[in-house]
Amino acid sequence: MSTEYSILQNTALFRGIEESDREAIVSCLTNGVRECMKNEVILLAGDPVEWIGVVLKGRVQVVKEDLFGNRSIVTELSAGDIFGESLACAQVRQSPVSVIASTDCKVMRLSAERLLTPCPAMCGHHSTLLRNMMQLLAEKNVYLNRKMEILSQKTTREKVMAYLGEQAQRQGTYSPVIPFSREELADFLCVNRSALSKELGRMQKENIIRFHRNQFILSTDKHAD
Repeated sequence: MSTEYSILQNTALFRGIEESDREAIVSCLTNGVRECMKNEVILLAGDPVEWIGVVLKGRVQVVKEDLFGNRSIVTELSAGDIFGESLACAQVRQSPVSVIASTDCKVMRLSAERLLTPCPAMCGHHSTLLRNMMQLLAEKNVYLNRKMEILSQKTTREKVMAYLGEQAQRQGTYSPVIPFSREELADFLCVNRSALSKELGRMQKENIIRFHRNQFILSTDKHAD
């Protein structure tokens, strides 16, 4: 398997499948690999959902815009992550979200129809793929529930602390590095960019947090009121 596909061994969708078998599966399912420049649209809201994306390199963001142009970031994905699986399983005809390259990236497209329909060429491996798919859907549901908890916080400060706390727990450190710029973090938390910057400044003055670019340091003896 070429080096650009080596990331698949760490992709949850292919968990429990040997490399030689992955080659056959990819050959059966793939709709090609696309290289994208930063800020390039990979999937546009309204497009038909015909494939599931696997990020082979770089990072992408799943974003949603309302009728008034307000933008929110649903999630950011990196190498080894997949997108579009929930839409494909739900048989959504048109994507309600867009997927945009947040860095230069490479994305493999897997046929949703061939993945979700039994294929004689894939024999026993198909059941493993579908089992992995079910686990991925469950994990995504947990993630979305957690994000709803973050967004349900009443103030910008509470949202920031809930998000940073979640990142600290996930990364196992009180100095988490987040994947967002300030504008992107505002979009993710659904808050005003200016209000977010002011609140971060106040929190730093109160020694609740310290930050430099994308790295935040959480105080262990102070908390947000």
